Amino acid sequence: MRNAQQSKSAFVLAEILVAVALLAILSSMAVMSYAGQQKRGRDTVRKSDLASIKLSLSAYAQNQIARQYPVDYPNWLAAAEENGYDVSYSSGDGESDVACPSGTGSAPKDSNGRVLLVPHTHVVNGSTDILSSKLEPNYLRTVPVDPTNTGNYTYKYQADICRLGYRLTASLETTSDSSGWAGGSSWVADGYQVRND
Repeated sequence: MRNAQQSKSAFVLAEILVAVALLAILSSMAVMSYAGQQKRGRDTVRKSDLASIKLSLSAYAQNQIARQYPVDYPNWLAAAEENGYDVSYSSGDGESDVACPSGTGSAPKDSNGRVLLVPHTHVVNGSTDILSSKLEPNYLRTVPVDPTNTGNYTYKYQADICRLGYRLTASLETTSDSSGWAGGSSWVADGYQVRND
């Protein structure tokens, strides 16, 4: 009688150990799935934030006399030349000069066809950056910042040489989301980009 009870209790102990192991495996899978959902959720917030900033920048530019986007880099055209940008464009009169088109024209491009950007990138911090100073409170109540706002995970703003266009960037946490690849074949920092239309 004693042997039957011992083998029965040994069998129950093995069942309990198997059940605990299965629960541990299922719990770790649930935690990993939850972490993935959090990353995708933050990426959705990033995309929504940049879309809001884009709408606000459009409204801002519409209210400017020359329809220009904000820049606070002092003497930004001279700084562009100092940083190796070729800003000598012909205005059509045979003279070589900077020909920033007025209003709705397109921004000048370099020899590779890339829009010339002001050589200064603004990190959007929600308080002292150029977007916060220009868009709050008339265009946005508060300029949003990245949900984590650390390391690579910050929003960045860069205007073109003539202030007729801009680029907003963010880094997505979900590396499999191809919208964060900047047109390449894999994830890159600041790979999610929004530009003016």
